[in-house]
Amino acid sequence: MKSNKTIWQEFCYDLVEARKGDILEEPYQNIVEMNLRQLGWSKVQGEICPKERINIGSHNQIEPDITIKIDDKPVFVIEMKRPRNTITPRQEQQLLSYMRLQKNTVGLYIGDNIKMYYDTNEDLPLMLWQIEIDLDAEGGAEFVDFFLHDTFNKQRIENYCKAKANDLKTTEIMSAFQQSLSINMDATIKQVLTDYFVEFKKCNKNLVDEVLHSLSFTIQLTPSSDSQSLKSMPSVASSGMVVSQTSKDKRKRDLTKYSLDGGKSYYGKGRFVREVVARFIEHNPNLTFEQLSQVFAGHLQGSYGVIRSVDSIEKSSHDKKDLRSRYVMSEDLMLQSIDGVKFVVCNQWGAYNFVNILNLLEKWGWNIIADKK
Repeated sequence: MKSNKTIWQEFCYDLVEARKGDILEEPYQNIVEMNLRQLGWSKVQGEICPKERINIGSHNQIEPDITIKIDDKPVFVIEMKRPRNTITPRQEQQLLSYMRLQKNTVGLYIGDNIKMYYDTNEDLPLMLWQIEIDLDAEGGAEFVDFFLHDTFNKQRIENYCKAKANDLKTTEIMSAFQQSLSINMDATIKQVLTDYFVEFKKCNKNLVDEVLHSLSFTIQLTPSSDSQSLKSMPSVASSGMVVSQTSKDKRKRDLTKYSLDGGKSYYGKGRFVREVVARFIEHNPNLTFEQLSQVFAGHLQGSYGVIRSVDSIEKSSHDKKDLRSRYVMSEDLMLQSIDGVKFVVCNQWGAYNFVNILNLLEKWGWNIIADKK
């Protein structure tokens, strides 16, 4: 019986040769289709389905490059590009649309390398791992273990992806938390406590704000010699947290302004986030409010969320005057989604949560200029 490593080498041998000549996408896809048979998938039995047409509505159709089926049911989809192509966000969105239409949470990209993506209900799929197209690539045997026909199990892959996505998300959140602590420790801790008491304990937010406003926090790091990562991660323990009464926050406010247009216009954090959302809508005008809420997920801001419909604010049981002060409520700055929902953007941004927006823009490749004058 062949080992997974040997099967991987047989699968990618022709792909390695194709990269040397940078052949066009169509012949490259033909090689991939042929080599999928090395993994046990059959074209004759309808398991390898290239360019299968899917109807969207009554007039439109799309054709995923390769759909893999078992018992005539799609189990994963493959997005093909030329062997020297580097995948772009637009191509990732295209793959995601195929995955959702096929009701699959897992998809593959094959181009300059092989990537596995997972649908986390956001605007782009999450890339969980990638493998170089190389005979001795690390992870090649794992790829075969997952996608070999005889051992393929859709639920197993989805369970793996769900756990892996949770690990990556946790790492991202904790990294942002650590960075926020280094920028403004006091504000970060207050935001975490606010989220806990308001979202989890369902406490009155005005009362929580009132109590937390009278407190300030510092953190005492716990010595560790076992792990470098632990040394860099603040350890918050009951013996290391010092709570003291203060009449006001003595920390200097960060008044940095930011520009999206190459330095022509600068805005403070609250208004800047509104401009980010507005520009994103200009680039993606066909998104519903629900889809925009997934892109600008609530956790990026905290207890108020990034965006909120005007209707939900008007119907809220909270103090209307206080709630309106938390959003950019000027009529000319309100926004509207393709499905007719009028909404506003939260203006409650500090160093502790604004870093989440900066990280998002970096992921998108947007050019941001900061002016600290």
